[in-house]
Amino acid sequence: MRNLGCLLLGMLLGASALAYDPVEEGETEAWYEDAKLGIFIHWGLYSVPGYAPVEHYPDVSRSFLEEVWEFIKNGGEVESAYAEWYLHNLKKEGGKTEHYHRAQFGQDFDYYNFAKTFNQAVQQWQPQSWASLFEQVGARYVVLVSKHHDGFTLWPSQYPSANIPRENARASRDIVGELSEAVRNAGLHMGLYFSGGIDWSYNASYDFTPLGWHAYPEDFIHNTDNQLEELVERYQPDILWNDISYPEGSRVVDIIHRYRQQRPHAVINNRWRDISRAEIKPDFATPEYATYADIQPFKWETSRGLGYSYGYNQLDSEQTTISRKALIHFLVDVVSKNGNLLLNIGPKADGTIPDIQLDRLKGLGEWMAVNSEAIYKTRPWIRAEGKTKEGGDVRYTATDDALYATLLSAPSAERVTLLDTPVGKIGTVSLLGFEGELDWQHQDGNITFHWPETAANAHAYVIKISRSASFVQSR
Repeated sequence: MRNLGCLLLGMLLGASALAYDPVEEGETEAWYEDAKLGIFIHWGLYSVPGYAPVEHYPDVSRSFLEEVWEFIKNGGEVESAYAEWYLHNLKKEGGKTEHYHRAQFGQDFDYYNFAKTFNQAVQQWQPQSWASLFEQVGARYVVLVSKHHDGFTLWPSQYPSANIPRENARASRDIVGELSEAVRNAGLHMGLYFSGGIDWSYNASYDFTPLGWHAYPEDFIHNTDNQLEELVERYQPDILWNDISYPEGSRVVDIIHRYRQQRPHAVINNRWRDISRAEIKPDFATPEYATYADIQPFKWETSRGLGYSYGYNQLDSEQTTISRKALIHFLVDVVSKNGNLLLNIGPKADGTIPDIQLDRLKGLGEWMAVNSEAIYKTRPWIRAEGKTKEGGDVRYTATDDALYATLLSAPSAERVTLLDTPVGKIGTVSLLGFEGELDWQHQDGNITFHWPETAANAHAYVIKISRSASFVQSR
């Protein structure tokens, strides 16, 4: 995940900041538009060591392009701060990961020997508990990394990498199948991530030359096609989330066409690159750790870890983990601009979700339990951002029945004014989670309301403005 080399390639080729195939303005599936919040899961052999150096990216608020520039300035020699890149980092001679690996596991311990530990640990995993947690958080879909760049599969694939010992090439449980069943039984949609364009078991060097990835061996192309076809036919995901391009000379167009015929309401992301854009049209764009300044005309989904790793990193701390407040604000901002948030968890090898991640999930779930109607099934309003007269930041979302103004901080005055709110005739103004209506006035395009003294403390506050006539919306 978060392949900086692929982003570098996109920049060199003059691509957009997303560095992946563009998404056209238009309709996407209503269930996906409505869902707004998903859970991403990075879990695999890298979860056993659970290690990545963290000092290179100490600010989780920095932009994605700043990270790319950091990467370029260091000539590709900076070890990734993402623990799921453990095998890649391990190939850097004299690096921190190599030093850690030798000290903990020995000079000659092969990465794929982690499979024995992982496969023993996953016997403790309870997929139903995960599904229940995701539902409580307020997620409407889940995307599991079925195979990351190390080539290890979380399903009993009949097509393991030829370069990995067969006993170490796949999980001992059908993690994809078991989680798909649990997630769907919880009423959520199930999606699958697949690393289509890179497999480190085919590359023994610490090589970050992006164009080198396009010299795909024939057996890699054949195996990748077989794995993807096996995944979609066996598990029928609602979301197909490819990463790091896809080999030329593959059968992927035919595979995707059959998949879409079988799952007409499924959606696919935009990270296919080498596929003809006329043949496979993606449903959503995929920035990472980022949002936009304005409402976008196309559907997009930003993904991010709770820290600045997707896979479990034992070095994560309060300093490297987003706060409850910042996480809620990030979700609200993304949704206001036509996006979804795919929020990642990085479990330990036995499926345990670290306490610091559980704390953030709990905080998000508590806020969603009160305020989710300002998130689900909403669409962008005529603008995403605004200010109160008193200087507070506001994010807007809308439905046919209401305008939602989310205040990102508690008002400091008894009366609060939302500036420039052309909403037509208003029915009621209320604060979600607070009983009764607020005392309000609508004058000269501004809405002023009395802030209740007994309003509960929260990280963000949603003002619901119910209509008695049609609102002006952007879509």
